[in-house]
Amino acid sequence: MIRPVQLRWPADVALLLALTCVFFWKLLTHPGWMVYSPDSDAIFHYSPQEFFLAKAWREFGELPLWYPHIYAGTSLIGDMDTPIFYPPHLLFRAMPTELAFGYLFVFHVFLAGLFMYAFVKELGGDAVAGVVSAVAFMFCGPLISHVYAGHMMHAANFTWMPLTFLLLELCATRQRLVDPILLGVAMALQFLSGHAQFFFYSSFALALFCLLRMALLYQHDGVAASVRLALVFVGATVLCVLLTAVQLLPTLEYSKQLFGRSGYEFAAVYSLPFKHLITFLVPDFFGLPSNQTYIGAGKYWELCGYVGIVAPLLAVTALWLRRCTLTWFFAALAAFAVLFALGKHTPLFRVFYHLPGFGQFRVPARMLMVYVFAVSVLAGLGTAALMEVLQRSPQRLKLAAKALAVLFIVMLLGVGYALIGKGVIFVLIEKLYNAGRHTRTFAENLGFISVLYDQIARNLVVMTLAVGGVAATIVAAQRQKVSARIAGLMLAGVAVLELWCFGLPKMDVKKPDEVFASNPVIEFLTQDKSLHRVYASCGTLPQYIAVRHGIQKLNGYDSGVLRPFGELADKAKWPFHDFEFVKEIQVNDLTADLLSMFNAKYLVTTRPVDHPEFKLRLTAGPYSVYHMGRGIVTVERAFVYENAAVMPRAYLVSGEGDPPVRPTSFEPADVLLLTPNRVDVQVEAQSPSVLVLADTWYPGWVVVGNGGARDRLPLIKVNGALRGVKLDAGRHTVSFMYQPKSYAKGMVLSLMAICLTALSLAGLGVMSILESRHRKGAVDAKSEELSAHVPGSVHAEALLNCARK
Repeated sequence: MIRPVQLRWPADVALLLALTCVFFWKLLTHPGWMVYSPDSDAIFHYSPQEFFLAKAWREFGELPLWYPHIYAGTSLIGDMDTPIFYPPHLLFRAMPTELAFGYLFVFHVFLAGLFMYAFVKELGGDAVAGVVSAVAFMFCGPLISHVYAGHMMHAANFTWMPLTFLLLELCATRQRLVDPILLGVAMALQFLSGHAQFFFYSSFALALFCLLRMALLYQHDGVAASVRLALVFVGATVLCVLLTAVQLLPTLEYSKQLFGRSGYEFAAVYSLPFKHLITFLVPDFFGLPSNQTYIGAGKYWELCGYVGIVAPLLAVTALWLRRCTLTWFFAALAAFAVLFALGKHTPLFRVFYHLPGFGQFRVPARMLMVYVFAVSVLAGLGTAALMEVLQRSPQRLKLAAKALAVLFIVMLLGVGYALIGKGVIFVLIEKLYNAGRHTRTFAENLGFISVLYDQIARNLVVMTLAVGGVAATIVAAQRQKVSARIAGLMLAGVAVLELWCFGLPKMDVKKPDEVFASNPVIEFLTQDKSLHRVYASCGTLPQYIAVRHGIQKLNGYDSGVLRPFGELADKAKWPFHDFEFVKEIQVNDLTADLLSMFNAKYLVTTRPVDHPEFKLRLTAGPYSVYHMGRGIVTVERAFVYENAAVMPRAYLVSGEGDPPVRPTSFEPADVLLLTPNRVDVQVEAQSPSVLVLADTWYPGWVVVGNGGARDRLPLIKVNGALRGVKLDAGRHTVSFMYQPKSYAKGMVLSLMAICLTALSLAGLGVMSILESRHRKGAVDAKSEELSAHVPGSVHAEALLNCARK
């Protein structure tokens, strides 16, 4: 059943690359344009962080560990939303940030297909089976939906999943030291790509696969072989932990400092509703986010489990024609993934919620990643089994061919009626609509319902044609009109066309200037060169554009909010997340005090503010901004207010206790140096005082006084959120430096692991070369011996037999 991987270069891999390039043709034929969608986190969320990383590296020559542009500062090294140590992200340092996302998507989608191809071939499938699995996985609904949504981390996790399975399979089938090392490296790359939840789910599935291979090894080779694989998997996991320690340790520290909800109800958010199972076959049944018709229970891309109809049909074929432990395992894995994705709607998720790790994540529907992986593998195995039957006994498929033909005819009649009899169907829809309770009449919603109906009809047409393509292929092959191999390629082609009908409309590009255009609010704010922050009502000044102009915001778009800042903002009822378009802040005395405390000098709103401390400085609009979920929208009017009572970024307060939120007496301090990882402040205290820095308190910040590195001062938390340090009377130059021990320890462990891995791979490479030369020398010596005793006419045949031995 198992055979070594033999990639048919360049035919198979070139085919996958060509399919990837055709899929992303808009991007590749428009150099200088960026991948675009109205729901792109790549633009709204990730681009400012990557832009900041690249800029900080150029300006300061250091890796920025702290992100000062939102929430009065937050840990960049701890937030896995910015995969600092993921090697492919070096592309962000080599080209404009907004352009790099598109090419990284191309890279990861291609690799996802390539690794799936190699894995299925290792499981026993031929090249055609590998291609079928590859296209099913690389163009599946969850992966392409996340590409549409600009989720680079999600796409990257999909990419490395089949590689980890491939390397574990190699560890089970051949005793080579290099395979466990490569498995640990692959797992590390998947973790470093970001988004711990996808990595956790993928690793859980990998652990189950390891248990399966251990059981099979125990049956065939005994306990020793099974234990060896267990030790290999544990060793690879340990290597992964060591390689990723530089990211893992700061992330664990960061997770303990976050503000937000927890508990079962929070973990069950975005559970897949039972009614959404229909989208596994009709993906747009609840509408599309791209045209604002989506009415589903959660985010479109989070609840998407679409992998077409061809792949599931071939997966069922695998269970029919190749009933073995391997196929049943992947079928069970797919079933488990769907049940888990249903979340709170079944008891299964509650059971797993209490197991270590599972309760730390929300959105159980993300387990659909495992579902599409398992179905894609089964599709390839089903293709291989189908081709084998077509070669040996095609008559076995006679009944199946007839059944598919009948199914196609029935579906064709149904879809034809849905298209031709739309008026009659709408009468029925109106009756059903009027039987329910709705705030708007059927006539008022007729346009929306018509668009939704047309989208569903298109999905049904595609599914019907795909079933027809499968039926025609099986009938032709069963009647021996085409060879089994051609039939397999035809099935792959039908799968590609079906999935492209889903994915291609979601791929779009746009000129960066249209997205990152400046506006009057930015032009006004950038004229003020003082050190300050801005609070902007959601949608008026998104962080993706603010960061590019060096504007530090008090609110922002990131799910990771540090507890000190989050608790105060929640107390003041700030809408500090930029999730909702134009959600206003209510300015009262408490809000004004906290805005001043956090050094918010300007307030940008879409409504007039009536507060004595906020003076109107600019009325702007209309102007355009990009907003998540809406694309490029127009802000009709924006008001920019200056906070007359704003506190400076750093100031000195007399006394040793916790100063008030708005001290009546303070002395501004001079900020001498401001980098992402360091703030130098100079101040002269007339008496024992507290130096306050209006940045969020976080462990890992250290304070150094006049004496340099040896003069460490204790960092204190001021007003529950800010950084501070107690000073004696006199002149002081104080340095606040972000030097988290978690990062330092992780860096040491990771560097040691990298060196050990590199030396091991180099040593194994040298040993392989020497062994190869030794074998070649042995063959040459044997051939010389044969040439001395074997007649010349049979010398070649003898040498060939020797080489075969």
